[in-house]
Amino acid sequence: MERKKPFFLEFIKYVFWGVLAAGVNTGFYALLTRVFGFKIVPSTVFAWLTANIFAFFCNLLFVFNEKSKENVGDKDKKREGGQKSEVNCSDGIKPNGLFLSLLFFLFSRLIGGAGDTAFMYFFCDFLQYPDLPVKILSAGVWGVLNYLLGRYIIFKKRS
Repeated sequence: MERKKPFFLEFIKYVFWGVLAAGVNTGFYALLTRVFGFKIVPSTVFAWLTANIFAFFCNLLFVFNEKSKENVGDKDKKREGGQKSEVNCSDGIKPNGLFLSLLFFLFSRLIGGAGDTAFMYFFCDFLQYPDLPVKILSAGVWGVLNYLLGRYIIFKKRS
């Protein structure tokens, strides 16, 4: 019988790698603007894209990677009929579906970015709440939603 990871431990891993992704975002942005002299908007876009690709692979490899015995290690195991077993990158995401999973991940993050912007506009511009507490609340809300999307849709174990 396979033991499932505790939800809290998985969420802590998600937060850890998310903080590192935020560091990648900020560091890459600073590199592009300060060292290479790029403008703010292109630097923000490239930094966001780099950080989210980093986040995708960290989630794939370190957060949502409950690998079955078939997927771990031995590439030379044979299936019935003498065929080599297919190597999965994570539970159910095969290499040919990796690109589509990445696109879906990036699309969900774009939706999250739009939601964050709408959240900030509504509470700060429309209702006149102070921006920093609202930004922290928004980051928490969208962080949990991104986790749930990753856990139950993007990196869902496929049979």
